[in-house]
Amino acid sequence: MKFEYDEYKSASLNFPIGIVLFCIMLIISMIVLYFVIGYKKDQRSLLQLYVSFAIPILLIIPSLIYLSSGYHLLSENEQDYIIYTGEIIEINVPIKSPRYYYDGEAVSASIITVDDLELYFMTSGNLQIGDTITVKYLPKSTYVLEVEVVNRQ
Repeated sequence: MKFEYDEYKSASLNFPIGIVLFCIMLIISMIVLYFVIGYKKDQRSLLQLYVSFAIPILLIIPSLIYLSSGYHLLSENEQDYIIYTGEIIEINVPIKSPRYYYDGEAVSASIITVDDLELYFMTSGNLQIGDTITVKYLPKSTYVLEVEVVNRQ
């Protein structure tokens, strides 16, 4: 399986940064609207004020989670990859794993431990413990660019 560097960059860096910037602008405009221009101090206005601040904050939180691994892509290029061959020791599937289609086949996220290296990438479920695989990955973000099965158990 091959994964595109540009898709990783778009999903885990560019999109979350755009959401964070949008939310910051929204919060600043709320501050200007409510505190500089003024607002009525009745119960309904206070509720609107709280909701107005809660929505951007709730949007920022998942964006920051995506950025926690994606920020490495600021200093990491597609050519910085490392090729590693090893045996799959453990396979874990996250509880809320996203599902996508890759070449017409359903794939989901997995946390796969290869020797002592823990990697997070999409698989179709065809990898098994004991398989020997070659992985091309980015060292800082640990994003996998390519996976090839060398030997099946």
